[in-house]
Amino acid sequence: MNSTRSATMTAADANPAPDWAPTGRTVTLLACAGVLVVGQLYTVLALYHSMARGFGVPASSVAWTSTAFGFAYAFGFLVAGPLSDRLGPRKAITICLIATAATTALVPAATTLAVAVTFRALQGLTAALFAPAAYAYATTHIRPQRRAAALSVVAASLLAAAVIMQVAAQLIGAALGWRAVFLLCALAFLVLAAFSWRILLPAAAHRTVRMRDAFAAMPRLLTTPRLTVLYLGAMTLLGGFVAVYASIALVGPRAVTGSPGALLALRASSLPAMVAVPLAAPLLARTSPVRRIAAAMTTAALAVLAAGFAAASPVGLAVAVFVFVTAVLVAAPAYVEAIGAHAGAHRGSATALYAFAMFIGGSVESQLVGNFSHLGFFPIVIGVSAVLGVGALLGFVSVRRP
Repeated sequence: MNSTRSATMTAADANPAPDWAPTGRTVTLLACAGVLVVGQLYTVLALYHSMARGFGVPASSVAWTSTAFGFAYAFGFLVAGPLSDRLGPRKAITICLIATAATTALVPAATTLAVAVTFRALQGLTAALFAPAAYAYATTHIRPQRRAAALSVVAASLLAAAVIMQVAAQLIGAALGWRAVFLLCALAFLVLAAFSWRILLPAAAHRTVRMRDAFAAMPRLLTTPRLTVLYLGAMTLLGGFVAVYASIALVGPRAVTGSPGALLALRASSLPAMVAVPLAAPLLARTSPVRRIAAAMTTAALAVLAAGFAAASPVGLAVAVFVFVTAVLVAAPAYVEAIGAHAGAHRGSATALYAFAMFIGGSVESQLVGNFSHLGFFPIVIGVSAVLGVGALLGFVSVRRP
């Protein structure tokens, strides 16, 4: 009996059970950090006019602060994915939060728009390390039976940042000024860094990989036909998302932009979708990711089209934006699933390329909205709807591609 017990113990020691992270507090931490990190792209959307007054420039020029952050954030992913694999998710997340606290604190020190744009680019570079590390941590440390829901919550938090951080920035900016928004965010980053180091589990040594191998996989991933289609579709997804909110902030209907209360209500009206979509994740999972992408992108395009025609009614506009945000929340994690399913052993690099494509799209469209703001709200949202329509077509191509 003793020999049998000894053999059993030896086998258990040779193949120890995985050290799973506590799901609740892990997902809560990653979601809160995701809102704060990714929300830095969107805070300025609620601060365009106050920053413009502070720098003595037109509000449309302040759109460069979004573009600079977005481009730096996107290109940062090309290094962030491999770097996250090399450092391990826990260390990468903590370093990201500390570094982003420093770069965020620089932004309110800017005395000219050009300096603010430069600091925003630095902020985007440091923030880029978070998303690949967060997805990698959830994939490797959350129990398999809870992993799909955890990934949906993390993905939803990255998009919820657009609404939550705009609302927070509008409230704080109105009370304390736009510089206080960034100073308070910097402090929050430091608090979350301390929690991440305490709560998250370290990566096992065998899970880290050489950066050279991760970089070498990227060209092959980019030339895989189905992945190429998905990356192009992802560009239209976030591009349309940023463009809708940028157009509302810059040239939205007077009934909304002329009233801070109405604008706040419009931004907050999509918050229920941030809760509902993750709760519906098990139901949505019954449909393949590529079919979810095609359906959600079609819905998003139609919702933006409806927003253009409903602009005269604050309630109608809010309903259209709610449907649009819901569709985006459905599409985003579906892109992550579909890309991961076709990435083989290089999911970290594939996810980094996905995020790169997303934020290139968001950066380009935010700048286009600034450049064409003189056309007014309706022509801009019709153009955004057309771009999302292209994304829907790419989604259907992905469904039909063998």
